[in-house]
Formats: sequence, structure tokens, C-alpha cells
Amino acid sequence: MLPCLQTFLSPRSGVGKHVPRRAWLWAIGVFLGIGMAQLAPPLALLGENTPPILPDASKTPGDVLTTDASLVCQKGYSASVRNVPPALKRQVFALYGLTKKAGQDWEVDHLISLELGGSNSVRNLWPQAGFTTPWNYHVKDRLENALHYLVCRGELPISVAQHAIAKNWIESFKAVCGDAAAGCAAFRYGARYPEAFHLTPEAKQKLSALGQVALPEGQTRLDTPPPPANTPQSARPNPDGSCPAEAPIKGSKTRVYHLPSDPYYAATHAVACFPSEEAARSAGYRSSR
Repeated sequence: MLPCLQTFLSPRSGVGKHVPRRAWLWAIGVFLGIGMAQLAPPLALLGENTPPILPDASKTPGDVLTTDASLVCQKGYSASVRNVPPALKRQVFALYGLTKKAGQDWEVDHLISLELGGSNSVRNLWPQAGFTTPWNYHVKDRLENALHYLVCRGELPISVAQHAIAKNWIESFKAVCGDAAAGCAAFRYGARYPEAFHLTPEAKQKLSALGQVALPEGQTRLDTPPPPANTPQSARPNPDGSCPAEAPIKGSKTRVYHLPSDPYYAATHAVACFPSEEAARSAGYRSSR
């Protein structure tokens, strides 16, 4: 018991005997509040299940499926390529040594969001909490939507957006949106996006600094050398799901690539097209065989 409370409650002190009932209850409440505060550890000391506010770059460096802005700006693109099955989610939590407990607000997040061309590779996934403050996946969602808006209006190169959010999504948020609580409120889930939203010169400078190691044209990974010059690595599918002659290999939404000789080639609706198997594998697709 706290010394001051012990004295207050002790009959020997001659004080406790004349204390009104309301004061007794108040004193006990204060004691319990102080005790619980002393026992509750800060977030940083929660141990192995501490939510990472930023991903571990050695585990999640970021990975992209495409650097084609015209592709990611198509309506329904993200849904067409999203493929993170439960087994992969469990792998991501295990990689970080975390356990998702019932009732806790977590998600396996794409570091580079799908709407910015990110891939479903484990290299681009990390467990992010929704209950941490001020930074959490709800806040990051606003940044992703704002960057997608800017990319699709030609105000920001997609490669800069990809590398900036992969390098430090919090600093990217501060540059684009400002305050975590209210910044980019127009880009919350379900909100109607603004008619006009522009980056300030200062924001452009900060994002450029974060994305200064931007992906060269055609490069689809953040940590691999760029492909040879003038070698196309992917192509946009035709509206009917077929692929152009210069990139005939079909990439499906299940992250499988199909050669023209494959039995299911004709029935596959392509979400990406590749000139070679090597290009398809580099983009994170696997063979159908």
C-alpha cells in the first residue's frame, strides 16, 4: 500500500475514524488507479507482440507488380490482382514473430499498395495494427488513396510514389497529408474524393527526396538491377483479357503465368502480359506447370 494512503486509512492516526464514506471510496479509487498505471507497460515494452509501426526493411523491402500508371488507374485493377490467402497471412505474422489475437484490429498490409502497383509477394507484406495511435493502417490507407489520386492525375510519377511509401510511409504521409489525425481526410475509406487535390512545392520536394532511388522505367522490384535498356518487361492486356503479340504470356489474378501452349491459355483472362517467362517470374508470377 502507498505510504500516504496507509497513513490516511490507519486507525492509529486518528484520521481514518472520522473520514466520510465518500472520501474513503475516493481514496481507494486513487490507489487503484495509481497501481494500475504502475503495472501497465508502455507500448514499446509489450514484448514480442508489439505492433510494428514501420515494417522491418530486411523482411519487407517492398515489391511491385507493375510501374505502368495507366494500368493501376483502371477501375477495378486492385481487386483483379489481390491475392493474399490465409496461409500467406499466417506466414507474414510468423515472419515478424507476432500472433493475431481474437478481437485485435490487425491486417496484413501491402507496403506498396496494390493501387500503386505493389505485389502480393511476402516481400511486400507486413502485419499492421489498426489500434495503435497516431499511426495505424487506417491512416496509411488515406495516404495510399491520396498517392493513387495524384499518380492517376499525372501529378506524381508512380515510381516516386512507390519508393517513397516503401522507404517511410509515415514521412510520406507527413509530406502529402500533414497531421495524422486529420490529414487527407477526404481520402478516408468510403469518402468522396475531392475535385482538386494538389501537392505543394514543399511536398513535392520531400517526396522526391524519399523517392530519389526511384524505379527506372520497366523495373519491377525495388532491390534488383534494372532490366536491359529497350527491353519491355510487361504489357497492358487487351480489354478482352488477351495479350498483345509482343508480350503473349498471360499473367492471371492468381499470380500464375500461362504460355500460349498451355491448355488453359485461351480461357485465362490476363491481368498482365509478359514477353518472356523470366519477365513473368521477375514480376512475382509462377509457372502453371
